[in-house]
Amino acid sequence: MEALSKRLDTYYVSVKKLILKYQSPSIGLFPLDTTLIGNESHHAHVRDNVYCAAAVWALSLAYRKLDDDRGRSYELQHSAVKCMRGILFCYLRQADRMERFKRTQSWQDALYSTYHITTGDPVGDIAGQLEIDAVALYMLYLVQMIASGLQIIYTNDEVDLIQNLVYYIERAYRTPDYSMHRTSDRNDANRELRASSIGMVLAALHAINGFNVFGPAGTSSSVIYVDPDAYHRNNTIFHTLLPRESNTRDTDAALLASVGYPAFAATDEELILKTKTAILNRLMGSYGLKRFINDSYHVHVSDSATPSPMLNQRQKNLECEWPIYLIYLSLDAIFNDDEEQSQKYRSHLKNLTYTNDGMEIIPEFYFVPKHVAHLEQLNPKSQTRMWGSRYPRSLFLQGQSLYYILQLLVDELITVDDIDVIGRHSPSSLWRQYSSKGGASFKIQTSPVVVQIALITESRRLQSLLATYGIDTQTREQVEPVQIWTPNELIMRFEQLGFNEKLGLNGRPKRPIGPLGTSKVYRLNGIPIISYPLMLDQTDFYMSLDSSVFINNLKNGLKFIHDNWNMTGRPTVCVFLRDFNVRLRSHFRELFDLIYSLKAGECNGVRIRLGKLQVLLSSACSASLDFVKEDIGKMYAMIMRRKDTREILSPREMRSFSMTAKKIVSLEEANEEEINEEQLKTLSLQDLERNFKETDNLLKKMAILHILLQQYGPGHYFIDGNILDCVNTIYSTACNGLAWSAIRYGASLLNKVVDSLAPSITTMLVKGKQVTLGIFGHEEVVISSPLTPAEIKLILYSKCASHNVREAVLQQECVESLSPSMIRKLLVQLLSSEFHELSEAKSEKRWLYHRILVGAVNRVPENFYENVWNILCKAPEGICVSGKVPTIAEMTCRGMAFALRVEEMLSGISKPQYRQIAVELLTVIATIVQRNPELQFQEVINLNKIIVNAIGLFVASNASFVGLTLEEQEDLFYSSSPYNKNSTTTFLARAVVNQLLEGCVTVTEQSP
Repeated sequence: MEALSKRLDTYYVSVKKLILKYQSPSIGLFPLDTTLIGNESHHAHVRDNVYCAAAVWALSLAYRKLDDDRGRSYELQHSAVKCMRGILFCYLRQADRMERFKRTQSWQDALYSTYHITTGDPVGDIAGQLEIDAVALYMLYLVQMIASGLQIIYTNDEVDLIQNLVYYIERAYRTPDYSMHRTSDRNDANRELRASSIGMVLAALHAINGFNVFGPAGTSSSVIYVDPDAYHRNNTIFHTLLPRESNTRDTDAALLASVGYPAFAATDEELILKTKTAILNRLMGSYGLKRFINDSYHVHVSDSATPSPMLNQRQKNLECEWPIYLIYLSLDAIFNDDEEQSQKYRSHLKNLTYTNDGMEIIPEFYFVPKHVAHLEQLNPKSQTRMWGSRYPRSLFLQGQSLYYILQLLVDELITVDDIDVIGRHSPSSLWRQYSSKGGASFKIQTSPVVVQIALITESRRLQSLLATYGIDTQTREQVEPVQIWTPNELIMRFEQLGFNEKLGLNGRPKRPIGPLGTSKVYRLNGIPIISYPLMLDQTDFYMSLDSSVFINNLKNGLKFIHDNWNMTGRPTVCVFLRDFNVRLRSHFRELFDLIYSLKAGECNGVRIRLGKLQVLLSSACSASLDFVKEDIGKMYAMIMRRKDTREILSPREMRSFSMTAKKIVSLEEANEEEINEEQLKTLSLQDLERNFKETDNLLKKMAILHILLQQYGPGHYFIDGNILDCVNTIYSTACNGLAWSAIRYGASLLNKVVDSLAPSITTMLVKGKQVTLGIFGHEEVVISSPLTPAEIKLILYSKCASHNVREAVLQQECVESLSPSMIRKLLVQLLSSEFHELSEAKSEKRWLYHRILVGAVNRVPENFYENVWNILCKAPEGICVSGKVPTIAEMTCRGMAFALRVEEMLSGISKPQYRQIAVELLTVIATIVQRNPELQFQEVINLNKIIVNAIGLFVASNASFVGLTLEEQEDLFYSSSPYNKNSTTTFLARAVVNQLLEGCVTVTEQSP
């Protein structure tokens, strides 16, 4: 024991001299610049401080093993606590920014990541401060330290702050940030979705969900809640991005902290291996790891370096190398019980440290001196590098802290379980579960998931009808005391979670609760509460009014819940059936087929347990709503006042869904007639009111209301209320009768947006696609980075409604009276390029329609972007079609950013068939360049000029084309096959060769 004490004392002296010496006595923060003499000497960064606290905490854990630690364990623990509470204090003072960010997700409202070490004031410009990974890292270590026995959170106000920090990071999957390795240029363009940030957030959310931040002595009021659907979306986007870091970075050393210590966020072993392999292959150097390719930080460019427009050649191979990432790699090897690998990285690291007063110091980075930069570029790894620091003569506390954690593990003074108390490094199936009263923590399912379903009908009449077919259901009254809430009622109650008037925090933002969140049974004052999924709520968006869509959403929802369930207990889904779901014969049959498959115990590959709600409660996943401040007497009074659920909600008029089929058909037929809105605009207010009262055509009524909204505004009195009330009433009536054109018109006037549009767009962006919103041939907006729901809504209603009001809710509809399910089938057909099945696709127009469809979705051949890259390598001046391709510096031919730049260039072409011809032309040029590597383009490659010349050659080849209009000639060219003798490929190739013969190309000497 005495020998152990001496070894620990050696570390104690080092930590005191190299870390604790610099801790602020006021709020416990550590500076970035330990010299304390520069302009930024009193600046403290959250990430660096968390690692400093972690090192001090790790040493305190080692001292716990001594019978007599001479008070050092207590001292070290409270030094770590002081730092963690200092960061908490800084966040507390930024509560107003946190509240704004929850609403806007804007970098301008983000929490600062740098603070003054004495006062806790935010320092620096807000630009570049949005680092979600730093907040997540703080929360992850907060859980680890509290779980080890430290008390860091003292009051309920601080509990509310932590809960709001969860809301702050929950939407990381669609919040571009600057992350750990931000560039020196902190402009908006440098914000991206980064796997390193999302991975750290994923680990923090998993760790803190269901965790009691007061420790074992806490009650349900100090338990933190995480939205399971937000967790799932972060998990999906994170694993989709890997092994990439972002669209502009194929890899980044910051990923080591996400896939390894301390986050261990990835669960796919193959992805983890691919990510680490990419990092080692591309970033490993003789002095550590590069942060990322073409990192310009502290790069000294030689004056003799030859300027080059390609790949930022003046900085290539000169990136700084950072020893700290050898520590991450060695730590990861220890956690994976791979001593050989850990020793390999430690040996490498040993050669990079230097000593000061007998203590080993970790340099921040190694750089290439300016006078040998050109030699290093000519012969990589040939020159001796020098160690450097952002602040001259300053210690790199983050690296020093991680080094001490590593050494404590190597010397077996602590174990991996000591510093990973919650078991993040263990297989995901063994991750620690909390048995707190507040709710279930996340877990990895090892047994088959069974989805429980309770069928609830809105009326006894519908219940009796279903009973005649042998289908048992329940009504609201029959499931009491269990209460069935609408999704909006559940959202409203969750707004109280984290609400704190003193701090100005409004609790959970008004975000939808997804299918995982509505598959739990909640309890409030002992009363069980369940909510049906938002995807089945007909009052939210009109799509679910179509029974085919309703049934499809239910099947997909059950599959989603089954595949992603990660909580204790079975998911329990309330399927709320309304009268209108069974009133049409075709829908009636579809619904019954679905219910019979549910009764059989399997649907869409999902195991189902169908039963009465009261019976299902015992095996359901449950969570507490103790945070809801609601009097039980008022709650029951609200239940008694609840309106009949057969009605679609509207502020003025409620109509029953139980209309006869004959009346529905007549109502649909009455609304197929198109309305002359231009004529209506010429009428006076009195004439518009008279037309409104006299007509039964709901579409005409909507058109009149649209005109009145434009002229008088929503609050203007009209008939028995204001105009907006009338819109709601007619919208409800149209929903009753499934008058789709009127429904879409009303939904647009009410500015409705489908749920989860932002996450869906984000998923497409992460997979390398761009999304275009707007009107074809008019205003279009290309989305290449995630947007908030409010930003998407603004684009939809600003770019679409001015041209056609219904376009804002469903763009490019061929027949506006089609049901959503019919539109979905048409879209699937179009996106599958099944043009030969379209009735309009005549044989002679086959290739024209093909190019229109393929060009509309920007579908390109395999290796297309690499081919364009190869062309640009031969054309320094770039390519011009709708605009010149930007400089490709700081990109790679396989980088997502380059692909998006090319797509952006092609998206500027308004005609999709012309866009596809441009793709075919680029493929032709790439083939020519590949077969003739000696060619070099001296001018901009003007695709427009080449295509015009190709069409001219095509017309000249057939005398019958000469007298046609230019548009007719173009259509004939676009309708030609790319494969036969007189193909478009032939004429495009001839046009390219003609340009070569005009002297726009030089021939360079090639080595034999």
